[in-house]
Amino acid sequence: MRVEDQLTLKFIQLHPVESSRQLERLDSQTAAGMLTSLPVSDVSTVLGCCQPSLAARILEHVTVEQATGVVSELPASTAYVVFRQLSPELQNQMIERLGPVHGPRFRRALIQPRQTAGSLADPRVVTLPPDVTVAQGIQLLKRNPRQALYYVYVVDRDAKLEGVVTLKQLLMVDPEDYIATVMNDQVFSLPASLTNDELVGHPHWQQHPTLPVVDQDGVFLGVLRYRTLQQVIEEMQSRRDPGNLPSALIQLWEAYSLAGIGLLTELSQAMTSVPQTPSGSQNTEHQG
Repeated sequence: MRVEDQLTLKFIQLHPVESSRQLERLDSQTAAGMLTSLPVSDVSTVLGCCQPSLAARILEHVTVEQATGVVSELPASTAYVVFRQLSPELQNQMIERLGPVHGPRFRRALIQPRQTAGSLADPRVVTLPPDVTVAQGIQLLKRNPRQALYYVYVVDRDAKLEGVVTLKQLLMVDPEDYIATVMNDQVFSLPASLTNDELVGHPHWQQHPTLPVVDQDGVFLGVLRYRTLQQVIEEMQSRRDPGNLPSALIQLWEAYSLAGIGLLTELSQAMTSVPQTPSGSQNTEHQG
């Protein structure tokens, strides 16, 4: 092992959480390059301290055998969350290598009951840990812009949902503030077990175009977008006589559409304006 790798390994073994923070500041390919020559058990330790979404991106730049070994050694709840965020191709290749004991368990982790929030949730979104600064958080979002949302969900090192912060807030607060100090910890979430019928009438859709989905332990599974709900509504309409569709549902749908247009306008204005840091106060805008 090279001297550089020996130093990296020693630092990871002594300071796994701090190592994870350093890895999160790098692009996923560079981070993967630093870990490929290290023992699987140590790589698993440090990636277990990373945000699940970032750990998944790093694993997509190592060999299938290495990724399988790392996921096998992660704590079960963390392993399933990371596994759900890998590409379908890599998931299938890993399941084949996990063997007859572990393979079926990971396959079941991907399968939520049909017509539930868990089955509709998109796990491939960027989340932020609460213990990084706003400046570091913005850098994380810039590296994965296609997976960033207007609402950025804050997930702790155990993959549990802790709060939410908006892109507008991140642009306006002090860059040295920690995410934990600017996030709103009163975040609305959807239980993974909610059925489609329950989702359509859920009251929080009137204020939010995207809602996080959590399991019974509060573990973040992904997000459910309004446009996905629209598809569900359309499928429900196709199975019903349009004349029997409740007028309240139609009015609700129209309200969501108008809210979505307003949200996009607000986001456009926020991204094109010059950020101003409030003196002596924090932005108090939150999800609810």
